[in-house]
Amino acid sequence: MQAPLLDNLVQKYAKDDPEAFLPRRNNQIPMKYMGSGWDTAHAVLFLANDESCYVTGTESIVDSGLIAATP
Repeated sequence: MQAPLLDNLVQKYAKDDPEAFLPRRNNQIPMKYMGSGWDTAHAVLFLANDESCYVTGTESIVDSGLIAATP
């Protein structure tokens, strides 16, 4: 997710080239771009909404399919 923690990852792994880090990171994600806090918030809003009243005992992973695509 595009979040403040990402800044720490850029500092740690960018190796003095932060402009090259983000495209490389985006390429690792199935949808080819990082989600935002809004993507997580929309999943929470769905679960908090009456339309999800029959959804129980499930785990919703909001990661663009990253876990499913990782061997």
